[in-house]
Amino acid sequence: MDTNNDVIGYMKKIRVTLETGTSPDNMDLSQHPFSFQFIYGTGAEGVCLFEKALFEKRSGEEILLQVDPHQTGEIFGHLKQLLINFLPMSAPFYLKTTIQAIEAADNREIVQAIAKGTGSSACGCSCDGDCSC
Repeated sequence: MDTNNDVIGYMKKIRVTLETGTSPDNMDLSQHPFSFQFIYGTGAEGVCLFEKALFEKRSGEEILLQVDPHQTGEIFGHLKQLLINFLPMSAPFYLKTTIQAIEAADNREIVQAIAKGTGSSACGCSCDGDCSC
């Protein structure tokens, strides 16, 4: 059955698993996959490049990105703070993202995600000044 909940789109709750590696075929930088969830499209600056890569993908699909650590802010935008302790920051790496689940987000979750994404700080992210970006 093909429903609107089957594809990633705006205001959907997305759960993904991430792995990092030194090559597309070798996810050797992360000891364990890292799982997190977010509401698609709630960043104060709009949709980040990572979210754009996920757009209209389905549960079970994988994407692979090559990431330069100096571009993590640009690539991950408002999601960077969720990933800061997971992502390697010393050399370029490959990021394999597996889409685990796509669900409709309820209104309360959307409002909370937007509120988190509009926090202010000198660096421009939602860390309230507690990050190293």
